[in-house]
Amino acid sequence: GKNASFKNFTSFTSVFGALAIVTSYLGVGLGLQDYLETLANRVSRKLGTIRLFLLTIFIPLGFAVLYPQGFLKALGFAAVMLCFLVIFLPVALMYLQKQSPKSTYSASYGILVVLILSGLIILGAEIFNNYYS
Repeated sequence: GKNASFKNFTSFTSVFGALAIVTSYLGVGLGLQDYLETLANRVSRKLGTIRLFLLTIFIPLGFAVLYPQGFLKALGFAAVMLCFLVIFLPVALMYLQKQSPKSTYSASYGILVVLILSGLIILGAEIFNNYYS
């Protein structure tokens, strides 16, 4: 009945949320490892792969243990940056393409407005979440 489907949905969202956190952690870890590798090559070539891996894993893990809400705040800031990269930048490029006299681009301005409003809703929700909750 309804209880079984609600439990299934809750289980699904829990698994989805856990996988989102794990993949975010891995993505940030890979980026941090690349950054530390570049930094280590500039400073000293003696930093081995194992040490680099341990630094990559334990720096974010220590941050997460000492400041548990930090990961969620970092995801919020990432959402804001992603909003600019995925919504506002393409909208600006679409608008510039549409303004070009040689353009054959045929998207309506309505699509651009909907995308801008979507981005503003995401930004507004994130600002509200950070400052008023």
